[in-house]
Amino acid sequence: MPESKFAPLPGYTRGDIDRAGKVLRRWWQSDEPIDEEITHAFVVLAVFRESFQVSLNKTVNGLRSMVRSECPELKGPGARIPVAQRLKRETQIVNKLARLDSMQLWTMGDIGGCRAVLPSRQQVDGVLRRIRKQKWTIYGKIRDYRDEPADSGYRAVHIMVIRDGRLIEIQLRDPREHEWAVVVERTGARLDIPLKEGEGPDDLREVFRLASLGMYMEANGEYPTPEFMQEFDAARQRALPYLQGSA
Repeated sequence: MPESKFAPLPGYTRGDIDRAGKVLRRWWQSDEPIDEEITHAFVVLAVFRESFQVSLNKTVNGLRSMVRSECPELKGPGARIPVAQRLKRETQIVNKLARLDSMQLWTMGDIGGCRAVLPSRQQVDGVLRRIRKQKWTIYGKIRDYRDEPADSGYRAVHIMVIRDGRLIEIQLRDPREHEWAVVVERTGARLDIPLKEGEGPDDLREVFRLASLGMYMEANGEYPTPEFMQEFDAARQRALPYLQGSA
């Protein structure tokens, strides 16, 4: 998909935005004090980040409508539509630039993001079909991690769309996938470890990987074998010092 579909940012070129990202990456990876160049880079980042808000709002409104259409149980008065949105925090953006040396700020895919948690896998598939039928521009490949999870055990469907010239990430999950992701995120925050990015102690990452597999097996009507449960219990015991307080 040509990047010409991305909208320019008034007052700044793509080069300005990517240069700001490089400056902030260098600053994050070093001990240099904040100077005029770094301050200017943060200003550019703030303006660029804010430019995603309108596109994100439009995407969320459309996603809410699709979820409501796909889930009859959510059509009643007072029903809560399970769609959340967020703009990535500036510190998270800079941290990602520092972790991924080839990442360019202009094409970072998750500055604006939204997530729907659907009651079942079938309804996730239904919303995905509705997204494909929209006139939204899908950027890159749809990433379906449900049957082939990330190394961490993360499962969901990710779709990147271009709305009004900005990349917006859509995540679709079922309740089990969402529960797993929330526990991983809370544990990582409590321990100050980027578990979401697949980092952290091997024992802790292994217990979450196995937990994801066990939840997947149950969702597909498979009862975990005694061997699996033994492996999971052993991993949990090794990770127990990290897990205490995660519930």
